[in-house]
Amino acid sequence: TIALSYTIIVVPVIIAFEWHIANDCERSRLLEVDLMFDSFFILELFFGFCIAEINHKGLLVDDWREVARRYIYGPLWFDMLTALPVSYIELWVLAQCDMQAGTGTDIDPDNWKFARLIKPLRFIR
Repeated sequence: TIALSYTIIVVPVIIAFEWHIANDCERSRLLEVDLMFDSFFILELFFGFCIAEINHKGLLVDDWREVARRYIYGPLWFDMLTALPVSYIELWVLAQCDMQAGTGTDIDPDNWKFARLIKPLRFIR
């Protein structure tokens, strides 16, 4: 999909070229695009409870209870980990900066930017 391709190609570039930004009040150039794709991955979590799948016997499972149970005990936890809304955290930090007139926040950006490294793992699934 386009969202997965963006994650695989752009996230490493963001990590490589914006990781060094010391000022946590500096806005990422691709923040709006990241927000859009993070929103898509969050919605995909909810869709996972509704999408029928084929079981190990080759039969279509479309009962919503069974689909939800299989999703909860299957890929849900991996999907939640890789759908961390890092861009929303970045947006929140920027809002805190605006409220404090650009003086920074108590959040060290190095403590949350590493979460972007998890996103390309979606390619595994």
